[in-house]
Amino acid sequence: KDQMSRFENYNKKYIDQCLLSIYEDRNDALRFVDKELVTQTFEDVYFLPFKYAYGNWEWFRGGLLDSNGKLLDAGKLLPNRLSKSYKANLEDAIIDDREVIYIGAFWPHWGHFILEQISRLYYFFNEIDNSLPIVYLGPVDLTGNFLEVFELLGIKKERLIRVNKLTRFKKVIIPEQSVVVADDTDKAMWGKKNNYCYYTNNNF
Repeated sequence: KDQMSRFENYNKKYIDQCLLSIYEDRNDALRFVDKELVTQTFEDVYFLPFKYAYGNWEWFRGGLLDSNGKLLDAGKLLPNRLSKSYKANLEDAIIDDREVIYIGAFWPHWGHFILEQISRLYYFFNEIDNSLPIVYLGPVDLTGNFLEVFELLGIKKERLIRVNKLTRFKKVIIPEQSVVVADDTDKAMWGKKNNYCYYTNNNF
């Protein structure tokens, strides 16, 4: 909860000189938020598969839609990632009557994986039903070190399902993210006087 260290105590050898003043300014910003995370359940949720979108700093589109085709806020990842949908004929969706747990989006980048993509996994420490499938979006399947993180938490590979086709699930459980990292295209979002970037007690 407290600040880890004064900026002058950090090893700054590998930080670009042009960024030093920015990081020094951010050092005093406290990012801990004391909040109770919630888990929401939605019915008849459409999964729009991961889709790259270039230009204007949009990395990709997709996400979760409610039964009316509106993007679910609970399924978003970051301000510029999975925050916009795209046109799709929902009548073409595969109908899946299972209840599933959504853990967000995955792409093979270790830093983003640690900070963003495992921020819902605290849910599994007190999981009630370990038979439910665990679903995620992304361009590739979980493999290697990424998959090993799940296995170390006792989550079996067989439960993990990447959704790569437009699919409607009967019921979707969505744990709130325990860490939120704001998109760095708007430097104002990294300022000291907001909570766009934060972590909570539920980190592990």
